[in-house]
Amino acid sequence: MSLSLFPLLVVLALAALVPVECSDGAAIERQVNITYNPDCASSVCQNGSVNLVYVRAVGPHDVIHYVWSTIGAPSVVACRGSLDSELHVFWDKVSNSSNLSGLLSFTGDIYHSFGIALTKLISYSDDGDQASLDGASVNTTKMYVLEDFEWQDFRQTSPDLVSSQQGVFVARAYPPDGQLLNHLNGSLSIKLTVPGKDVRADYLPHLQNTENTTMVDLVLDQLFSNLSSARFAVEAVVAESDMTQELLLVSSKSIDDEYTPGVFTMSEVRTDTLGVLDGGFVQWKPVCYLSDDRNMANATMVKTSGLQQGHLPRSILQALVDDRAFTLKSLNVSFGLRKDGWYLGTNYTAWTFTVGVGAPPYEAVSVLVIAVISVGLGVPVVLIALSCVLIVVRKRQGSSESAQTYESINN
Repeated sequence: MSLSLFPLLVVLALAALVPVECSDGAAIERQVNITYNPDCASSVCQNGSVNLVYVRAVGPHDVIHYVWSTIGAPSVVACRGSLDSELHVFWDKVSNSSNLSGLLSFTGDIYHSFGIALTKLISYSDDGDQASLDGASVNTTKMYVLEDFEWQDFRQTSPDLVSSQQGVFVARAYPPDGQLLNHLNGSLSIKLTVPGKDVRADYLPHLQNTENTTMVDLVLDQLFSNLSSARFAVEAVVAESDMTQELLLVSSKSIDDEYTPGVFTMSEVRTDTLGVLDGGFVQWKPVCYLSDDRNMANATMVKTSGLQQGHLPRSILQALVDDRAFTLKSLNVSFGLRKDGWYLGTNYTAWTFTVGVGAPPYEAVSVLVIAVISVGLGVPVVLIALSCVLIVVRKRQGSSESAQTYESINN
């Protein structure tokens, strides 16, 4: 065998020995059924301004109930229940301008509930280009209350809801400030997806979805600001149904940026249990994008504040909590990095996160990366070892030939 082929054989051998992750059982794929404004015969549903989407994701042992809605502050709720559990909406409660308590009710057993509401859009001046909401002047900071936004008819913005298992809420007006959306034909949109199975998103940051998650993509496009150094942030409120569980803000690092180039960190707000079925989470990578053509060149940073005691907004979170005791926390999520041109540089920001129940997915190092690392480290070691062996063999051969020569002379 030619020695020139030896490195190739080593590469193939090491690749064959790379460990492959195996699951304990068959992957779960839930049967997803989606309904818009379920069983609503009330007049409040006639003009298209009331949007509630019910997603029932049925697995072999339980059901995940997702509710997406822009009734009040835009919110996402995920509840895990028994196979016979069903959602009922009491539509007469929608007309209550201050409280949505009692809007949602479930039959059957509900084991766990978790949800998030986007409560405020925040615009602030960053003249010093520090990309820090904490240092923003109160005089140049504006708060847009998201429950005051008016939204387009979901049936018009999401005609393929059932077949695609995704839809989008699009704000059409903000009455307290007509310029925000209308000045440049701007939009604030929230796209939601529920795959019902373990799969990665097909667009950056390529977040991992599971059978227990729904994905949310927030896009700020051509929003008006009279500040040349404006940046945006959002305030979010997270609710957890188990009062014995704390909510934690956690960041973890990885050596692998295969799916999100240049980003090695995962952030999440989760309950302090890591059980497979208990708890809930909101998970994201600390990156957002300044163009709908998402790539490393137009990526910028996402920063989060610490968790604070939250205030329950008028939203389906309020309907879920009702009079029960929930753990409630709020945080601010701001977009931008120094020298990225501020918001007006592209007039576009997109941020993606997932919401789910159970344990959040983790970023495992892929088989490809393991193979590359193994080959990169293994080949030099093997070649050095082979060189040592060849040197020893040659020395021994030389010693034998010398001994035979000396013996012939003596004869």
